[in-house]
Amino acid sequence: MKRFNILINMVLTALIVVSCQPKKGKDEELPAPSVADFEIVQNTNDPSDKNTFTFKNTTPGAFITSWDFGGIAKSSASNETVFFGYKGTYKIKLLATSKGGTTTITKDLVIPENSPYAADFEIEKVGDFKFKVTSTVPDPIDMTFTYANGDSSKAQVSEVYFPFKGNYNITLKVKTVKGISSITKPVEVTEDYDPTNPDLNDPVVLALTGGLAAANGKTWVMIPNGKSGGVGPLGTLTPDWWNQPDGFTGPAWEKGMLTNEFTFNIRQYQYIPKNGNVTVHWNFAKELTGVKRGTYDDGFYSDPKHKQAPFIIRKANGAGTGYTLDFTNGSYLGYYDRRYNHEIVKISADTLFIRHHYSDSTNTKPVDDGGARYFTLVPKK
Repeated sequence: MKRFNILINMVLTALIVVSCQPKKGKDEELPAPSVADFEIVQNTNDPSDKNTFTFKNTTPGAFITSWDFGGIAKSSASNETVFFGYKGTYKIKLLATSKGGTTTITKDLVIPENSPYAADFEIEKVGDFKFKVTSTVPDPIDMTFTYANGDSSKAQVSEVYFPFKGNYNITLKVKTVKGISSITKPVEVTEDYDPTNPDLNDPVVLALTGGLAAANGKTWVMIPNGKSGGVGPLGTLTPDWWNQPDGFTGPAWEKGMLTNEFTFNIRQYQYIPKNGNVTVHWNFAKELTGVKRGTYDDGFYSDPKHKQAPFIIRKANGAGTGYTLDFTNGSYLGYYDRRYNHEIVKISADTLFIRHHYSDSTNTKPVDDGGARYFTLVPKK
């Protein structure tokens, strides 16, 4: 395979940073660390692909390598091949450790053109609230469209429905033989709302959100009463294992989920939580905060991921009513245990009885959970 050094597209920009040298003994110092350096080679086996490069650590004696390829990828391999889908200037940073210490170097890599293998798609408006999207990437190994309403599709040609006025993003992530890339494009809905949208007359959706009449959405709060929630097996619709007989008491709840407000607005299907802290499952506290908690010792913490996000409500074989409620962008309903899908067991204008699957193990996937966690919410007064 013919390879040649890219010199015209590469500008040496970064200072070389040398670490402090550790001492062997009282008076004897280690040798100075090798000066970090690397070589960039463009891969030319495919004439249509001018966006794939191999990076070679040429630092003498380096035994630890750490790359940052301009935010595209990271690696600890001595030599790495990377695909850059889009034109631009990428700062390639190498950290190299040799016998005497660590040095770093950064070089600019200029990509003059987008690759034909980079993620890209066309958008066609097919109605006031519907858009057709078509991937233009040749022979993708895998591809996923992700929409601002929380839906997704793996089809090359897909249709997305945004039934309310607003600006929405559509993202396509593609894997090809060259590598992985993604691109996001906006669409705008100019009409206020789609009067044929079935959710506008769905009793469950109306009870949850207040419908169009609630311009700012409907806000719910959790109640602390005894036997208003708890945990139980998936096979029943009640917290048969533990039903909080004394209520939800203690700092984890009183300074966590009980301080929250949960607003659902049918316009653009927005979930808008208001909170100071959330309640965190004891076995998930370490991944959220870095600090381990004791068994069954839930805590309260601030979590920036518990924020406004699109929600998806649909009749999808959920427990009780059959409706499920999903949150996107990593948001959730005030209790953190990495579960973002809820089942609406019962709902009326005045009460929301909801549950989500759970496990006490951080290694258990939600689809393998054996229990359910229940909460009761009422409209904020």
